[in-house]
This record gives sequence, structure tokens and C-alpha cells, in this order.
Amino acid sequence: MVIPDILASAGGVVVSYFEWLQDRLSESWGEDEVNERLERMMLQALDQVVTTAKLRRSDLRLAALVLGVGRVAQAESARTRSG
Repeated sequence: MVIPDILASAGGVVVSYFEWLQDRLSESWGEDEVNERLERMMLQALDQVVTTAKLRRSDLRLAALVLGVGRVAQAESARTRSG
């Protein structure tokens, strides 16, 4: 199995999000908690990519792209509806 580059390099972005979230919530998580949350999030993302690839009969890279574009489209749609 070849993990898509966008998924393989997402860990750093996720940890940066965790830092931002901790700051917003005035919380401080230990290394173990950060690692557990990161593992859960990355495994969930991988599962979603694999499921999408199976449903679309595509490779994992295309499935990751499809999910990403879909999420951006949903966010844009929500933003235009609320504003």
C-alpha cells in the first residue's frame, strides 16, 4: 500500500492545529495525549481514504484528492450560505 503524499505529510499540520486548539481552549496537553489524538485522527483519515478508493474503484491518491476537494467545496458552500 502506498500512502498518498498529502496524507503522509499531514501529521505536522494536524499537530499545528492541536497547538492552536490548545491555545484557544487555554489547555495544555501532554505528549502522550497529543500522540493519541494524532494517531486517532490519522487512522480515521486513512480509513476514509481507503473507503473512498474502494467505492470509487480508484487509487488512494485520487481518493484523497476527491475527499479534499469535496471538503473545500462543502466549506465554501457553508461560508456563502452564512454570509
